[in-house]
Amino acid sequence: MGKGSCYCGKVSFTYEGEPLNKKYSNSSTQAICHCTDCQKISGSAYSTNIIVSSKNFSVQGTPKKYSAKADSGRTVT
Repeated sequence: MGKGSCYCGKVSFTYEGEPLNKKYSNSSTQAICHCTDCQKISGSAYSTNIIVSSKNFSVQGTPKKYSAKADSGRTVT
């Protein structure tokens, strides 16, 4: 089981199971991102991420919605 939370602990998450298997030839169960948004969020030169099934993912608390334009010009929510 994986788990995490925001710094204050008001919002947390848990997940069970392995990352999703590849469904398409260009998809992955892991991602490393170097965009400036991920650098700011992670406090590092990049962020590391895994893709898990929504049925095995649970959020406790009420996260706020935040949207911004990414370096690509797309909206990230």
